[in-house]
Amino acid sequence: MYEQAGLNLDADLGTLNNAPRIAADLVALDHLSQNIVFNGQIQVPMLTLHTTDDDVVSVENEQAYANVVARASNSALLRQIFVHRVGHGNFTKQKRLRLNRR
Repeated sequence: MYEQAGLNLDADLGTLNNAPRIAADLVALDHLSQNIVFNGQIQVPMLTLHTTDDDVVSVENEQAYANVVARASNSALLRQIFVHRVGHGNFTKQKRLRLNRR
């Protein structure tokens, strides 16, 4: 596809490899390591809230997370709700929420 588009994959990879690296924010990294559970081993009730047309966290990502939680036998602790809007974090109290009961 690169070739069909007249692009050079090797040149693009070289640009990426030569780009300056950005160090992680240590406070953010510490927060994530203490509060985010990616393996489904949640131990307290968790609620996720996203818009249906979120450009940062897609509905498919949420479905994948629900599957990981289910494989860990923790579905009873997870609820996912979606607001029918476009954009990330675009919520208002007037919007109705739809509970995705998985």
